[in-house]
Amino acid sequence: MLQKSFVDPDDTSYNSFFSETHAGQHVPRAIFVDTDPSTRNEILSESPDLFHPENVLGYKQDCKNNFFEGRFMASHLKVKEDVLDRVRLQVDLCSNLQGFFVFHAFGGGTGSGIGCEILHDLHEAFDKKVIFQPIVFPSRQFASSMVEPYNCIFSTFYTRDVVDVTMMLDNQAVYQMVESKQCIKNPDFHHVNRLIAQTISACTTSLRFEAQLSAKMTEIVTNLVPSKEFRYPVLSLAPIRGKDQENHETFSPQEIVTELFETSSVLSDVSHLKSNRYLAAVILLRGNEESFKEQGDGVAGYPKKETLPMEANKCITALQTVKDGTHRSPVKFAPWVSAGFKVGLVAVPPARDARAHSEYSSSTLHFLNFRKLIKPNLQNFP
Repeated sequence: MLQKSFVDPDDTSYNSFFSETHAGQHVPRAIFVDTDPSTRNEILSESPDLFHPENVLGYKQDCKNNFFEGRFMASHLKVKEDVLDRVRLQVDLCSNLQGFFVFHAFGGGTGSGIGCEILHDLHEAFDKKVIFQPIVFPSRQFASSMVEPYNCIFSTFYTRDVVDVTMMLDNQAVYQMVESKQCIKNPDFHHVNRLIAQTISACTTSLRFEAQLSAKMTEIVTNLVPSKEFRYPVLSLAPIRGKDQENHETFSPQEIVTELFETSSVLSDVSHLKSNRYLAAVILLRGNEESFKEQGDGVAGYPKKETLPMEANKCITALQTVKDGTHRSPVKFAPWVSAGFKVGLVAVPPARDARAHSEYSSSTLHFLNFRKLIKPNLQNFP
């Protein structure tokens, strides 16, 4: 729980996603929806003082993992009316609304069916605002329902005209990242959700903190989406290390930027990354850079470590090196793309990991990812 007595009075960065009450408590600007009543009870029991109880909506009938059942319940149980009412109340508390983040998964009935209905009404009510859609595709190895391919195809089709940016995520790639990079055997949804949450949190740092090179929601859309058909960027996060590995590496801007464009850092199960062309890339770097210099009054010969803000010129040089290529394969952009990069720098390190950085990358790659996820599922239709 975020209270006034525990925060810096001069720091107002948390107001981007929190609203302050008359009692000095800060409540997240978030609305939760699920047709399963156990989800609401779980959220309110674990965080009774954090979320507004009326912003956690739960109903008594599940959607049965069916897309059309979810669409029917959105109107029959008036789910979308309840959600829009809560959204309008939250918008009234905002002083400068930029847009919305709508998180949902495509595998189940609630996230696919009800999520589509809510997105259509949200786009109609706030047509001038930006809508970011982080979506989670189901894993091929950890499927919970036989109708997940149907739900994914229908959800992707019905949301194609109401969202500005669709952030492609899938459980399969995140499972692999947790196993290979964090060295966690048999990861569960707790590890997967934490990594996804860290990625989305890193993507919103320029909205919450002062930055050398800011990247607002409208700027991200302008620099990342050349046209409506190319609004499916894949996300990558770097560096990701286990506790036993992070002390053995330096994590310079060059290393971080290079790792962002590796296939192993992408949170989507994609292939042929090096052989495709990028259309744009938005890179958000967060944290400080450690440097060493000789001590003036200390022991001679021993360097002194200093923590300095990350410089924009070093990041741009690192990006140019990645684009030109050295001993690695260069990152290739489309022939008609001259620049292709949008960079944002935030000096405030994250609370848990001081070296977390994220990248949006919009390219022809999302067509490969889309085809890889959806085309095999088409064969399941009779």
